[in-house]
Amino acid sequence: MTVLEVAQGWLWCSVLVGHHSVNGAPLTPTHHPTKMNNATPFFSPILPLHLTEEQINKLDAVCLEVTEKFFRKDYADRIIDALKYSRAANKGYYRTTPDFRHFIGIYHWVKSHSNYDDYVVFRKYLQTLSAVYRWHFGHYESVTVYNYLHERVKIEVHCEHCGSLSKTLIDRLIEENLWAV
Repeated sequence: MTVLEVAQGWLWCSVLVGHHSVNGAPLTPTHHPTKMNNATPFFSPILPLHLTEEQINKLDAVCLEVTEKFFRKDYADRIIDALKYSRAANKGYYRTTPDFRHFIGIYHWVKSHSNYDDYVVFRKYLQTLSAVYRWHFGHYESVTVYNYLHERVKIEVHCEHCGSLSKTLIDRLIEENLWAV
């Protein structure tokens, strides 16, 4: 791959197609920015961007199973239901994309039901859980967002104390081939 191809790949991740032109002719990308291919020199997972219905059900089941280890059953159900609602809400860009802002209330709800020391660890877990769902179900024009979410998960699981719950989730998702290392 040439330097020019890499530069063009990054250009198309940061420029809206059709809004710029050279000598009056619109620029056309050499690849689609939402497909992760060799033009992105960083994270390139082997996982598909879009899950099948079976994979979605498996993701929900695994996340619920792991969440039930750390929260009461009714709390775990409420957390996963909020993620499912956010995934299906389609209130984002032109009402065609999932809107995960609904999940913000879960952070406040968990904080009101836990002490501060527990909340720090629980918040890291919720952030990781949210990032996994946003990575799988968000519709992003730039691969940079996918890279950011993957790096965020790596950071969340790095700390042995704060990330201990998150690491359990990510290890289980890797085992089920629902997350890439």
